[in-house]
Amino acid sequence: MAFPSSKKNGSATFASLRVPSFRLFWWSGAFSYLGVQMQFLLRGLLAWDLTERESGLGIVYLSFGLGLLVCTPIGGVLADRWAKRTLLVFGQGTIAVVAAAMGLAAVSNNAQFWMLMVASLAQGAMFGLIGPARVTTAAELVGHEQLGNAISLTSMSMSLTRIFGPAAAGVLAGVAVFGIGGAYLVAAVFSVVSTLLTMRLPKLEPQAATRGHPVTEILDGVRYVKSEKQLKWLIVTTTLAIMIGFNYVAFLPALVEGELGLSESHVGFLTTASAIGAVLITAFVASRADGPG
Repeated sequence: MAFPSSKKNGSATFASLRVPSFRLFWWSGAFSYLGVQMQFLLRGLLAWDLTERESGLGIVYLSFGLGLLVCTPIGGVLADRWAKRTLLVFGQGTIAVVAAAMGLAAVSNNAQFWMLMVASLAQGAMFGLIGPARVTTAAELVGHEQLGNAISLTSMSMSLTRIFGPAAAGVLAGVAVFGIGGAYLVAAVFSVVSTLLTMRLPKLEPQAATRGHPVTEILDGVRYVKSEKQLKWLIVTTTLAIMIGFNYVAFLPALVEGELGLSESHVGFLTTASAIGAVLITAFVASRADGPG
């Protein structure tokens, strides 16, 4: 595997990738996001295949969202108590195992809707648990001066996988030799690669002793958000943007396959369309985010 060059005269856009540990972390995240984005599409395709009902699509994505919502604050508390590498390996490894289980169930024609619901809930929970650890790990690996650039590059990798992940999942799901189950197994492989790369990172032990009860710390975080007007409105507007601007993606299988009679590949290609602009914008931001200002 060839990592991006770390030459000193590299573009400012990729400045934080000159740090070897962050370069490894970036690739780990890229493979993780690729597997997650593939499964985002496959989750809908399998739900439609099993139920052929829009409510089935909604329930499956709701399961993922509930796991994410409940476990993200818990992940923030755990990131202060556990070695971050341990937490990331646990979360990513669990996502890989669940993906492999769903893939095997689909390949053997034994997949059932309740299995997909449980898998979606579990993967949403794991994604929520490791999210805060990923953010703080980036900060520890590159330092404050390059944190803005590191965040922008991470965002760019997420946007890139939003393009290639659904497209690859749709193409694989539409090929008879793979199908939805085979595509799930490919996504599981990407998650395994991400886990193996993460195991090569520094352990990153908690920097300070824990001071309070976990529930107290979560409540303190909620109170802090409520007390900071700008932060509160940022969360509100971001939530509204996601609810209004992204929910259509969940129902593309019903539109494309159910109404238009097209294939899984078309669902994948349509899902990638909204990510192309995001890649261009995040690349632009990354080139100007190489310092604290």
